[in-house]
Amino acid sequence: MKNLKKKIVGYSDKISVKSGEKIAFMISCEKKIKVLYSNIIKLIHGDINPNGPGYKEEILKNYRKKKHRGIFQSINAGSFVYIPIKKKISLSKDFTFAAFIYPTLDNKKKQMIVSSNFKSLENFSLFLNNKYCLELRIKNRKILNLQKKIIKKNWYLVGFSYHQKNKEISVFKYPINNENSSFEFKKRKKIIEYLNFNNHLSIASSILSYQNENFISTDSFNGKIDNPIFLKKHFDNENIHKVLKNTNWKNEKKSILFSWNFEKNISSEKIIDSGKYKLNGFTHNFPARAMKGVNWNGSEFNWRNKPSHYSAIHFHDDDIYDANWKKTFEWTVPKDIQSGLYCAHVFDDKKNEDYIPFVVRPYKKNKNKKILFLLPTASYMAYANDHNSVNGFNYEMLMGRLTVLQKEDLFVDKHREYGLSMYDTHSDGSGVCYSSRLRPILNMRPKYSSSNGATGSGLWQFNADTHVIDWLEKLNFDYEVISDEDLEKYGSKIINNYKVLLTGSHPEYHSTKAWDTVNNFQLNSGNIIYLGGNGWYWRIVWHPKLEGIIEVRRAEGGVRSWEAESGEYYHSFNGEYGGIWRRLGRPPNTLLGVGFSAQGFDISSYYKRTKDSYLDEVSFIFEGVKEKIIGDFGLVGGGAAGLELDRYDENLGSPKNCYILATSENHSNLYLGVSEEIGVNMPNLSGSQNPNVKADLVYFKKKNGSKVFSTGSIAWSGSLSHNNYQNNISKITSNIIKNFIK
Repeated sequence: MKNLKKKIVGYSDKISVKSGEKIAFMISCEKKIKVLYSNIIKLIHGDINPNGPGYKEEILKNYRKKKHRGIFQSINAGSFVYIPIKKKISLSKDFTFAAFIYPTLDNKKKQMIVSSNFKSLENFSLFLNNKYCLELRIKNRKILNLQKKIIKKNWYLVGFSYHQKNKEISVFKYPINNENSSFEFKKRKKIIEYLNFNNHLSIASSILSYQNENFISTDSFNGKIDNPIFLKKHFDNENIHKVLKNTNWKNEKKSILFSWNFEKNISSEKIIDSGKYKLNGFTHNFPARAMKGVNWNGSEFNWRNKPSHYSAIHFHDDDIYDANWKKTFEWTVPKDIQSGLYCAHVFDDKKNEDYIPFVVRPYKKNKNKKILFLLPTASYMAYANDHNSVNGFNYEMLMGRLTVLQKEDLFVDKHREYGLSMYDTHSDGSGVCYSSRLRPILNMRPKYSSSNGATGSGLWQFNADTHVIDWLEKLNFDYEVISDEDLEKYGSKIINNYKVLLTGSHPEYHSTKAWDTVNNFQLNSGNIIYLGGNGWYWRIVWHPKLEGIIEVRRAEGGVRSWEAESGEYYHSFNGEYGGIWRRLGRPPNTLLGVGFSAQGFDISSYYKRTKDSYLDEVSFIFEGVKEKIIGDFGLVGGGAAGLELDRYDENLGSPKNCYILATSENHSNLYLGVSEEIGVNMPNLSGSQNPNVKADLVYFKKKNGSKVFSTGSIAWSGSLSHNNYQNNISKITSNIIKNFIK
């Protein structure tokens, strides 16, 4: 958080609220900023592209320029296990601590394995020192350290053992199935200090302070830890090997003091002690669970069937869940407020500012409201603070241009404590499988320009979807808004009263419940307008109890920036198999008529009408549209068909009665077909040569009367406002909505 110069950042405790509910905002600013102000605004158009309609907001009259005290608040990233201790426990007789570790990052820094300290008064700690060697300290004194360096991404049994009679202590490391490393054992005599457990014990980090559920920690461990245990007996050089014969410590049950078996309660934050003291704890900042442990042998890939094979926790120094900032202010949603997209606008008197978006969802079912806009907030969370523009592999080759970095991109690159996206990898190279909204998300903001937009348009995710809202407002459509999180919490009861479910431009990430809810909406004669591309692509899981966190396991197939390790394809939150919906037997084609086909980020193209578009059955769609070419304009790369494209495919479940109204063409060679369709690497797979590189504009009607219209393109929303909203993309979209709400 150094060099936070005249920068204001914040987040909210909720993403969605209704009339009568409170929403809290947590704000941090540079220490020099003593006074803050806040407005609550209705956000209409967040894109500041000078070629578009421009930024639009409405300030709520009853909440204008409220004054607050400015404070600096830091984020403490890094995951660990915290074990509170209510009464003092002394180890004055023989004892041994042991754990299996799998280190993954040699960062030349101290990395804690186990520690008992409080307010910098260290009782004991076992860690990897800056030379990547095992070291033991007791009461802030170096006791022992081994000389041979740990080899990362290998399993070791490590620990220390105390012999009370001889007053001697030993440290050991034993490689598991690793021929390149050797057993190491070292002891020291005349040790009279007894170990005390005061206040807490921590695994994978050192705790400096803990107050009001806010931790300050240091010395984060990067890697896996499995089966940490304290035994009330001493092991010498010889009998350590005997213990190794059983990695679950089954032969040592009578000697167990504390045993934290990570195979239990995998779906929760709970850590269970099976020893006599019952020193239960919890994880902090969501280290990865359902990870392959020391016992995994490839015989089982579902952790629920053999949890003992998945008894490891993977810790990272850049894990973050909740920033745990103090509340700066809160707002009670008025009763008469319109459902929509809103922001808390926080600013000072020197033009420093931040916007914190949230949804005001419908207060109650209103039969007069026929259009429901589903804001794809799960996809925003998946891309939250992504580092692709700065750290993405061959990013400029993918874009076909030099990357223009925004100040927000540079800020989160420098301040990694703000957390990563699901497109990033941790500092140790492992994929990020969790993402939370309880932290500032600087690329989910109005006025932010994403480097992903074609020709540097900046339209991607959040601000692209404000084009849809702006268009609805401009054409006076009566609509309401919900978030993906609302869909997960409330299911069918929140959408079934509406005629039309309208999607955003890139609704990529959906849970099983979200899929089922939208499918049931369709089965109950609800109409769907899909204004995007790459929709319903990845399966995610929401945490069943905790707010604002999702999980993805990038299993087999799919366009992705990292791939889950073999054996780690099942979500820790609920045990569901991860991956893309297509491989899970639910291609989006069955729901939307189209599915992900290709992507490219240099320029966008147009659609060319087909014979189907001139049939009487679909004439209402093209009322007032005479052009054969549609969407050869727009703010996203100059066309309505771009970025990510979906196509009709009967083999993937697209309905046979589907009308293919138009198809895009003339995509550049930077547009490539999706990887899941490449069985054999071959030439001629790029946009000018691959017939599957296209977006299909489709319409179909189910027997129950449900109608679906799909654009198959992320860029569609960027064309709505062209020529003061007087264009064929706007006209077609308007015709569809008017027909669907009848």
